[in-house]
Amino acid sequence: MADIVAREAVTDASPEAPRPRHRAQRLLDAGLVGVLYWSIDGGIEDANDTFLQMLGYTRDDLAAGRIDWIELTPPDLRARDEQPVADLHATGRHLPFEKEYVRKDGTRVPVLVASAFNEGSRTEGVGFVVDISPQKRAEREATQSRQEVEAILESIGDAFFALDDAWRFSYVNAEAERLLRRPRGELLGRDIWEEFPAAVGTEFEAQYHRALRERETVAFQAHYPPPLDSWYDVRAYPSPRGAGLSVYFRNINEERKREEERERLLAEQERLLAELREAGTRQRRFLKEMLAGFTEGRMRLCFSESELPAALPPLSDPLSLSDASLRPLRKHLAGAAEGMQIPQERLQGFVTAVHEAAVNAVKYGGGGTARVKGDVNAGVLQVWVEDQGPGIAEEMIHRSVERGYTTQGFGHGTFFMQSCSDRLYLFSETGRGTTVVLEIDRHAPEPAWLLR
Repeated sequence: MADIVAREAVTDASPEAPRPRHRAQRLLDAGLVGVLYWSIDGGIEDANDTFLQMLGYTRDDLAAGRIDWIELTPPDLRARDEQPVADLHATGRHLPFEKEYVRKDGTRVPVLVASAFNEGSRTEGVGFVVDISPQKRAEREATQSRQEVEAILESIGDAFFALDDAWRFSYVNAEAERLLRRPRGELLGRDIWEEFPAAVGTEFEAQYHRALRERETVAFQAHYPPPLDSWYDVRAYPSPRGAGLSVYFRNINEERKREEERERLLAEQERLLAELREAGTRQRRFLKEMLAGFTEGRMRLCFSESELPAALPPLSDPLSLSDASLRPLRKHLAGAAEGMQIPQERLQGFVTAVHEAAVNAVKYGGGGTARVKGDVNAGVLQVWVEDQGPGIAEEMIHRSVERGYTTQGFGHGTFFMQSCSDRLYLFSETGRGTTVVLEIDRHAPEPAWLLR
C-alpha cells in the first residue's frame, strides 16, 4: 500500500531542480546513523557507508540502482508504512518509527526510520536509519530472563507479587492469587491496600514503608486471618529502581507447629528433669540418713564440698600419695597423735583406717594427696585424703556399710574406716575424684544410742 501511495505521488509532483543537501551532509559524513537520499518512486540517489553496511550492499549496488527503499520493506510489514507516508505528504516529514528492512542476503534488520522531503520538494527527501538490533536483542534477552524468572516464581509454591511505585500490583504468581483470593487478571493494576484484610493491612503497610524508607529488605512474621488462617514469613525487597517492592510470602504453619511441639517437649523434659532432681534429692537425703543410722552417726555422706567439715590447722606438710609414701604417712600420723595425747588403743585402729583410705586413693584414684590436721586444744585429729580418680558411683555408696565389700573404683575397707573413726566424711563425684575426711577425738564420744 505504501509503495502505491509513494509511486502515485510521482505523477502529481511537478519537476523540480535538486536542492542543496548541506543540512544532512554532516550526518552523512559522520557515519553515526544510516543516511540516504531517496526519491518518491523508491530510488536511492545517495547513501552513506553506514546505511550500505547495515543492509549488506556496496556502492556498486547503489550506483547500479539495485537498491529500492520501498522494496527494502518486507511485504508483510508494508502496511505499517501507510501512516508515516501519509504524514510525510501532509507535513513534509514523519516521526521516527520502528520497522524492518531486508538485507541483501535476505535476513531482516530492525531499524528506526525518520524521513523528510527536501526543502521545496515533494518528490525527493532524506531518510535517517538507525540499526536497533542491539536494543531488540537486549529486549529479547530481558523478556526471556523475565519469563524464566516468572516460571521459577510460578513453581516455588510460595506467594510472590510485585508492586509499582503507586502500590499497584504489577505481577502476581499463582500462589499469591490463592493468598489474595482473587485471579491475577483482577489484581494487576489494583491498589494493594484494597486487597489486604484490615486485620493485617496496618502492620504490612508499616513494614512496607519501612523497607522503602530504609532501602533494605524487611522480614517479619504475620498471621493471615481465616479462611486461610495461616502464618507466613514475609519479606519485602525494595526495587533497585524507583519506589516499587517485591514481596514474598512463605507459609510457615508446619514450622510453627514443629516449633510449638519442640517447646512443648522441652517444657515436658524440664518438668521431668525437675521431678528427677527432686527424686534424686529425696534419694540422697534417704541414703545419707540411712548410712548415718547404720553407723550410729559416724559415716556422713556429702553431696557437695560445702558439706565437708572445716579444715583444722595443718600438723605436717601435704604428702603426695604412692605406694612408697604409705609408710611415711603412718609415721606422720603417729607423731601428730602422740602430741595430742590420743590413747594408743584408739590410735591403732584410726591409723589403719587412714591407711585404707590412702591405699584406695593410690589403687583406684591414681594417687592423690594426704593432709594431717588437728586441733590440739580440742583434742581432734583430722586427716584429708583426696584423689582425682573415677569417683564412686552414687548407686554403690550404700554398700559401704557391708563388711568386706570391694569393687574397683569404690575400694574396700570403707566399713572398717567408719568403724575405726569417730567421724568419716565421704564426698565423691563420678569422673572427678573422691575426698575422704577421717576424724578421731582424744576421748571416745558417747554412743549415739546412749545419748538417745
